[in-house]
Amino acid sequence: MSAQPSLSRELVYVKLSQLNLDPQNLTVHQIAFMDTPGTSPEEEDWLTATVTEKDGTPALAVMVGPERGDAVSTNELEDADYQVWVDVSVDTTGERVVRPAGIHSINPLGVQGSLA
Repeated sequence: MSAQPSLSRELVYVKLSQLNLDPQNLTVHQIAFMDTPGTSPEEEDWLTATVTEKDGTPALAVMVGPERGDAVSTNELEDADYQVWVDVSVDTTGERVVRPAGIHSINPLGVQGSLA
């Protein structure tokens, strides 16, 4: 899915096209980063995401990376490969979709997959 260098603070995007949901009617929009494969997120793991677009496709986005002295709202994660999950609820249909969405890697070089 994506990767970033350890020292970088970036928006992480999860495209919603595969979910077949209307992003205009989302009442819950969350992303979780799980560093243990096959582990389902608990309530405290969810981060509120912004509904946006990436490359013309509806997406969720959260800021990930170190503050590094700046007064910004970010989510600091350790170097690891994370299973990314989405949790979205659609106001008009009552759907609540929770599913894995890909892998996000954080490491010194910002490459996909573990360097360990």
